[in-house]
Amino acid sequence: MNEQQQIMRFSKIRRTEKRTTDEEYNNMLNQEELIIFKQYLIEGSICMVAKAIQDPFSKLRRLTLESNRVNDAGIYSIAQALTNINAELESLAVFSNGIGFRGARSLADMLARNTSLTSIFLWNCRIGNEGAKVLAKGMQSNVSIQELSLDLSRIGDVGAVAIANMLKINGNIKKLSLRANDVGSVGVKALAASLIKVSCVEELNLEKNRRISNVGALALAKVVKLDPNLCELNLKYTSIRSVGIDALIQAKDFHCSLGLEVADY
Repeated sequence: MNEQQQIMRFSKIRRTEKRTTDEEYNNMLNQEELIIFKQYLIEGSICMVAKAIQDPFSKLRRLTLESNRVNDAGIYSIAQALTNINAELESLAVFSNGIGFRGARSLADMLARNTSLTSIFLWNCRIGNEGAKVLAKGMQSNVSIQELSLDLSRIGDVGAVAIANMLKINGNIKKLSLRANDVGSVGVKALAASLIKVSCVEELNLEKNRRISNVGALALAKVVKLDPNLCELNLKYTSIRSVGIDALIQAKDFHCSLGLEVADY
């Protein structure tokens, strides 16, 4: 049995009220990566995962929860576990679950204290602008997160501005993704201003933010020209047209190693 098969085998937590057996729990502790995909997690199962995160004998370093009907209460349990001194989880990915503002607040409180996580992914959640704001506040004092992804999370300009302000304080973020949100010119200009000032982000993904126009492209062109650390910029499927595209391409001449993705759609 290969490693991926082991990951999937031990991540299938039953849908019944029966407690996870000692054998299953011990197997969970011995996995470096746990992927729980389309398994409805009842409260007891979430508590068991949270227990494994903070177990001093746990080898768990990467946790993915996808389409499990995990709500704000469930993510609170996970967040609390991650504040434990024994927690050594490095990557937390929560995809297509019912997490809203309260869940984002729980994660924000955790991020202000946790020092083991290096990446956090919240995709297709319902955190919105208010959730993005509390996460950004929690991230201000975080010293370990290097990759932050908030794709398809109903974030607009207000949330993007909050994240931009966080970047001025936290210079550790190397990869930032706000793919498929509702960010427009105001949010992009704020992000651009922060990147020019701090110059920490190496990869920025703003794909499928349809409200990004030439105004945002011109602001990002300045980043491309002045920020030598930016290596990847994704602006596909936005509303940028020829004027913005030309400005970005011309700016790229000052930064030959930049991977730029932009299209006139």
